[in-house]
Amino acid sequence: FTNLNVLLIAIVGFVDLTGTGLIFPVRALYARQMGANMFEIGMIAASFLLAEFIFQIPFGVASDKFGRRRMMLIGMTVRMIMPILYLFAADPWVFIAFRFIDGIGASAIIPAARAYLMDSTPEEKRGEAFGIFSMGTSAGMLLGPAIGGFVAQWWGYNAPYAFGAAMAAIALLIIYLRIFDRKHVTSTSKNEQRAGGKLATFRRYFGWPLVGALILAVGLNFAFGLMVTLWSIWLADMGARTDYIGLTFISFTIPIILLSGWGGQLSDRLGRWQFIIFGGVLFALMHGAYALANPGNYFWLVLGFGAIEGLAFAFAQPAIDGYLADIIPANARGQVQGIYNSIGLAVAFLSATFMATLYGYNRALPFIVISVVEIVCFIGGGLIVVRYQRKPGLSQPQDEPQPQDAPATLALAE
Repeated sequence: FTNLNVLLIAIVGFVDLTGTGLIFPVRALYARQMGANMFEIGMIAASFLLAEFIFQIPFGVASDKFGRRRMMLIGMTVRMIMPILYLFAADPWVFIAFRFIDGIGASAIIPAARAYLMDSTPEEKRGEAFGIFSMGTSAGMLLGPAIGGFVAQWWGYNAPYAFGAAMAAIALLIIYLRIFDRKHVTSTSKNEQRAGGKLATFRRYFGWPLVGALILAVGLNFAFGLMVTLWSIWLADMGARTDYIGLTFISFTIPIILLSGWGGQLSDRLGRWQFIIFGGVLFALMHGAYALANPGNYFWLVLGFGAIEGLAFAFAQPAIDGYLADIIPANARGQVQGIYNSIGLAVAFLSATFMATLYGYNRALPFIVISVVEIVCFIGGGLIVVRYQRKPGLSQPQDEPQPQDAPATLALAE
């Protein structure tokens, strides 16, 4: 893949997620050491997700109006400052407030970065482009937790926060020096041609194609709330050390790094739905399988299930991202990315809020609940994709012909 802009945004994602990943294995443990109870630990994760839910849509609209680069610079500046401020949080609720501010910063980056990726690639290459982007972010989530676990093991829980701030500073420098706003890449998609000159509104393109994408967002993000809230605590309660917690991220992300680009290429060529349904269901089943782990067998079982989970994710996520890119008008990419991400974050927020309570009753229960919900979402959303995906090798979704002067819409007229 030779698109320099895609590679640059993937590098930014890699550096940023490396910094985030450094902190990931220790955040909940750091909070528990501070004296936080399970509810407060859940709120630490939920406050970040709540901020992203609130701000991603307006920041996505802002990136359409004011440019992707400006929003990424603002967001990454916040991301650089916050890890240092965490070290001065002496009370769990101060930590929760800081996490909310950190979430605001992330909200400025995510829709702008994903829209920039779409600006830089033609429609028939977007599955591959999102696969490359996923490889970069996944590599960061591989390297970050692995380093963070060992750093915390040797130098204490404060050290990963300092490293995280340094990585955000590097990402900020890359954006400032190398990322510049681009004109939309010309596409042959009839949906994009019909989008017109005005900024699209939500009502104009909301319909079954987007509903399918939003259902898939629920499936893809429902487990995220559990992971940021309970993953480290669940493993620590079974006797795992922080360096092993970092190792679990490696087992999950190696298949993503190796296979996401290929998975995106295949979904561009063969169609999205197969990879969404079969990859998504396998992804969900692995979350349910974690319920089998116990202090006597967790070591290899969690690593093995994590590798299979990463394999499924490597094929499902680029296909979902590619499908979403297929149905978005060029002049509403930031806005729709904000809507899509906000739905996923709302679900992750609910998961982070309630899974800690379920964990208090039974350690296996959160994994079982998440698996069931995900299976329903991937099958339901995938069946909608079957109807509305573009045909492989073409640059438009399979919708019925519409006159050229019809209003821009991603939905079939009902």
